[in-house]
Amino acid sequence: MLNNDLEIINKIKLEIEKLKPKLEKDNGSIEFLNFKNGTVKVRMLGECASCPIAHLTMEHAIEASLVRKIPEVKKVININFQIIK
Repeated sequence: MLNNDLEIINKIKLEIEKLKPKLEKDNGSIEFLNFKNGTVKVRMLGECASCPIAHLTMEHAIEASLVRKIPEVKKVININFQIIK
C-alpha cells in the first residue's frame, strides 16, 4: 500500500469518527472496511444496520461528507453482512 493511500485512509477514518456520535445517538454506528479506486466500503452497525432509511443517512450524511472533504473519495458503499442460520 502506498503512503498516499495510507494518508487517505487515515483521513477517511478520522471523518468517520467525527460522524459516529450522531449515529450513536440513534443506537447505531459505522465501521470502515476498505478504500480502493475512489470507493470507501463501510458497514453500518447497531440500529443503523437494519434502519429502513439507512440509505438516506449513507447518501446525504456519510457519503456527502467524505466526498466533500476528501477529493480522492468518489463514493461510499454500505456492506452489510447477513448471518445465515
